[in-house]
Amino acid sequence: NYAALQLKGRRSDTIAIFLPTFFEIKMATVWSLVETFRQKELKTFVMPIDSEEHFVAQVNDYLARDVLGFISVGLPYRMPDTVKHPFVRLLTDGDEEQPDIDFDRVAGARLVTEHLIAHGRRSFGFLNMGRHPHSLQKIVGMKQACDAAGIAFDPEARHIDVLQRPDACAYILSKLREHKIDALVCNNDL
Repeated sequence: NYAALQLKGRRSDTIAIFLPTFFEIKMATVWSLVETFRQKELKTFVMPIDSEEHFVAQVNDYLARDVLGFISVGLPYRMPDTVKHPFVRLLTDGDEEQPDIDFDRVAGARLVTEHLIAHGRRSFGFLNMGRHPHSLQKIVGMKQACDAAGIAFDPEARHIDVLQRPDACAYILSKLREHKIDALVCNNDL
């Protein structure tokens, strides 16, 4: 109770965490944050958000509860200018403006590909679901590693898109055979 805490001269010691309602993959990130804050004796409010209006309403609700700050995981919304609490945006979900903290997908894909090359792989495929901006960044990293090792890499031939494919397994196998792929990199930031 914010009023009672004020009477006692104490703060809420609570952090508000927002995440998309539709993105379950980021739950590992959220629970890691919650556990980290728990170890530091801080409480958390975790709220799924489905629109910018919902985001603003929740910010106002949490301000009334005297939160210490806000973390947004995978949401494009900016904090209203009138709010002076700390606010950190983690992880993009596409090509919206850069968040405060994100994965370097080009470097990550380059490192994965360098590792595979070091272990004798030479013909790479990239499995993903659609032509999402993250996927395209990863293809850049794979191509960089292949170019540095003198290995031909044709992104169009190696891009195995299984979005909306009921025959995904058969399709993947046909691509593996057609291009003699000996290493398959799957699309997953985490």
